[in-house]
Amino acid sequence: MKSMSAEQEESLGIKAVHHEMDNGEKRFRLVGSDGSSYIRTESAADGAWQNSHFHERM
Repeated sequence: MKSMSAEQEESLGIKAVHHEMDNGEKRFRLVGSDGSSYIRTESAADGAWQNSHFHERM
């Protein structure tokens, strides 16, 4: 298995978008060219509950 560069990923329609929220929570996103996305959320040091969900239609 070999790693892909950000340029290769974007040429396939996938972009990585990551943010750190003001409360310390971190969100790591993979966004497809069709607008769909996968988000991994890591809570801040003091912890928080995250409910997994999906949107069947937008």
